[in-house]
Amino acid sequence: MLLPSDAGCRDTGGQQQQQQQQVQQGQQQQVHVEVKSTFWHNKRQFHVSRKEWQFAGNPAFCKNFSVARLFGSFEAPSPCDVYMVLLRDPVRLVRDGALLLEEHYGRTGGYTLTM
Repeated sequence: MLLPSDAGCRDTGGQQQQQQQQVQQGQQQQVHVEVKSTFWHNKRQFHVSRKEWQFAGNPAFCKNFSVARLFGSFEAPSPCDVYMVLLRDPVRLVRDGALLLEEHYGRTGGYTLTM
């Protein structure tokens, strides 16, 4: 199982203070959200490519990378039947055991994340 290096991906008080100062000074932070949708409300697995996973583990982006998991996106008779879960810093969530990461071999490669 390949986990990107956690260099630069841990919250420290100094980093939080620096981020707060940047926000207070009006500096914008770049945020990346990868959207993964499914027809079904109970499907807990989704695929991420190798490039997506490498990007998620990049120390320059890991704190600002999230996966938005959209459930019931096509079977819902009304917008009220669609819901979303936002997974912030998925590499950290895998390390903490909140997500399960399985590597795929072969032509397509990539990974399956299970919530």
